Amino acid sequence: MLMVSRPALLNQLVGLFKESKAFAAAEDAGTGVTDIDLEEQTVGYQAAYSKLATAAAPPPDVVAYAGNVRSYVAGEVTRLFSTEPDVKTLVAQGDQAQIRPFLSSLGISI
Repeated sequence: MLMVSRPALLNQLVGLFKESKAFAAAEDAGTGVTDIDLEEQTVGYQAAYSKLATAAAPPPDVVAYAGNVRSYVAGEVTRLFSTEPDVKTLVAQGDQAQIRPFLSSLGISI
């Protein structure tokens, strides 16, 4: 098992959230309801019905409760800071050049 130090893990986590797509709104992948399938226009009724009958519903969004990702992460980090005092020590051990801008982008100061 690969061992990673806590500060390195924290730096990697902050790096993940610094990615440009981390807080971007989920793009609509399309439900397929309004998409026109040119193949269906040329096949018979039975083939089109068969495709419809075996089509799967899109998977449910299991993190829909989070709503706005940026405000959810800010709230959870704030809650974590207040309930787990060791977390502030861990944050202090991390790369401050990455962590401080990340926390300030969430409106959190330590």
